[in-house]
Amino acid sequence: MANEEQLNFVKQGVESWNQWREQNLDIKPDLSESDLRQANLQKANLSHANLNKVKLQFSNLTEANLKETSLKKAKLQEANLQGANLQSANLNGATGLSSSQIDLAITDKQTKLPEYLEEETDEDFLLQF
Repeated sequence: MANEEQLNFVKQGVESWNQWREQNLDIKPDLSESDLRQANLQKANLSHANLNKVKLQFSNLTEANLKETSLKKAKLQEANLQGANLQSANLNGATGLSSSQIDLAITDKQTKLPEYLEEETDEDFLLQF
């Protein structure tokens, strides 16, 4: 379950949230199981956070820092991930993701995609030959 104090900072807006993150570098935020549907999280620093089972449908995560963030079983239908840093992010069991959303994000070999997307990217890779 999400830490209520941390969730309140997120709901106050990205500026408040990022300021809180800068002042609390040693804390790994826990926003798990929270409802952030349609939230504007553009350029939010969500690195190293627990976002397991978070509802992020229709959220704006443009250029958000999600590096080393756990997004297990998160709901990401229609979330804008353009320029979002998903390096080393765990997306196992996440739902609603499309390969086009992932293509717009920054990923690396440590980014764990949901199984249904890994299969798609493997096929895309093979089609190049």
